Amino acid sequence: VSLSIGSEIEQAEKYYLFDLPYVMTVPAALVTIVILLVFNQKAWRRIYRQLIALHSILTIWMLCEMNLTELFIGHGFVLWTLSTILLYLIPICALAVIETILEPELSRDIRYLRWAFLGIFAVAVGMEFLGQHGLQRGKVLLDILLSIGGLWSIIWMGASVKRGNIYSKALIVPMTTLFLFYLFDGWYYLLRFSDYPLILTPFSVYAFVFFLFILLRQQIFWSHKLESEAVGLEFEAAQAVER
Repeated sequence: VSLSIGSEIEQAEKYYLFDLPYVMTVPAALVTIVILLVFNQKAWRRIYRQLIALHSILTIWMLCEMNLTELFIGHGFVLWTLSTILLYLIPICALAVIETILEPELSRDIRYLRWAFLGIFAVAVGMEFLGQHGLQRGKVLLDILLSIGGLWSIIWMGASVKRGNIYSKALIVPMTTLFLFYLFDGWYYLLRFSDYPLILTPFSVYAFVFFLFILLRQQIFWSHKLESEAVGLEFEAAQAVER
């Protein structure tokens, strides 16, 4: 009996450790979505929508990965399938954001890269329907392509930052973190470095705090600018009345 109880405790601890990264990051992802919805500025609207989509995908993926979710709703295979599909969509959605913020001559290469990821995803889904375990096999190609394409995207964002692109400046840190953490997790589990359930991708959500900081700073700058312009107009109107 004591052995059985000990095994159950060890199993519970293992489940808790596995879910801990998701428990720590799902609330942060949800808060980020709320902030993006509140500060939905017209100039950044398309980027906001894409970032909301990216964080929504990350949130649903994390919920699907949690043992707690399977414990409550069951359907483990459905959760695994949805989680794996979302793993394909994370880099696709992230590349869509980068394509939007880069200058036209730089974004063209990112567009081709995104199409390559979409092609891998389409082939993987097709093979899965044919019973060939396409989603699992395609993940290897995904990680290989991201190892090259992710680095290429970061280099292009760096070039955009040097040109003074404020969008690239705001997003280069979170996007670099997301790609690096995603790649680490992919190769960590592919090469079976350890049986320890180490995962970093969820923590990339916190890197978007850098983007939110720049967003709020820009919001304050625009607010002060509008107030200054309003005061200036009032002063000119008062002078016109006096004349």
